[in-house]
Amino acid sequence: EKILNGEVSRGTTVKVAFDNNFIFKNV
Repeated sequence: EKILNGEVSRGTTVKVAFDNNFIFKNV
């Protein structure tokens, strides 16, 4: 469970960072 949560957290962080970068480039 801890491993799964870690993977989900990592994926969420990467997605958020990517989305923020995408928005920043389009401003």
